[in-house]
Amino acid sequence: MSTAQSPLVVVCGATGSQGSSVAQYLLRDGGYRVRALTRNPASDKVQSLKKQGAEIFGCDLVDKEQVKAALNGAYAVFGVTNFWEHGEDSEIRQGINLADAAIANRLEHFVWSSCPHIQGEAPRHWESKVQVNRYLREHGVPTTTVFSSFYYQNLWMFFPPKRLPDGSLILDWIFPSEVRIPSFSVEDLGAWVLAALKSPSTWIGIVPGREMKLCSEVLTPRDYAAKLSIGLDTKVLLKDVTIVEFEAIRSHVPPDVWLNISEYT
Repeated sequence: MSTAQSPLVVVCGATGSQGSSVAQYLLRDGGYRVRALTRNPASDKVQSLKKQGAEIFGCDLVDKEQVKAALNGAYAVFGVTNFWEHGEDSEIRQGINLADAAIANRLEHFVWSSCPHIQGEAPRHWESKVQVNRYLREHGVPTTTVFSSFYYQNLWMFFPPKRLPDGSLILDWIFPSEVRIPSFSVEDLGAWVLAALKSPSTWIGIVPGREMKLCSEVLTPRDYAAKLSIGLDTKVLLKDVTIVEFEAIRSHVPPDVWLNISEYT
């Protein structure tokens, strides 16, 4: 159980997929105090964190002074931003506000949820995070960069199996049937962040090997269908998709979405 002397970790997006996982793992570990940042302190999710021992702090990451106050007295911060909510410029501003607040408050560890830098045209929601990561490095902020892979949960959110008239299920996915997709459960992201916080000398730095690339297994859509069949105890068929069929959807999805999903092929 944490005490008043335990290191304080600030968790951004504490009610979101990534932040809530980090908060839960830290609270269960008991070795850290948790300050959960939120724009809606009255929400049910926030109140649940409060009951578990988290300090609740109302904060909008766009507000530089609020962010500075939120990080006051902290040992570390888990930083995550949402491109899809406000766009590229706002995401960069939020990340830089966090970096500047970490510098002003002399934090010892900044865990940044980012995306990889790639050659050529990249999704804007990747590049905005890369710019923040670059800012952290250039300003000497002790950083661990965390790269997520495909969430298992996204399958259920965006491509749930469909029920056929005969009672069987079919996975009608956009990806080519044999493409290999690095995957993990976002509910476990906090385990990696906790490991980084417990071993800062291993995970802070600019050496590529010290970046955390989160992946539990690499699965094809065919593998997903097979695993779902076992888990649901119901045959799950796969609608086969060829590379040519996959390429044909390009004109029907937003450019950033296409650049994102095409990285898997």
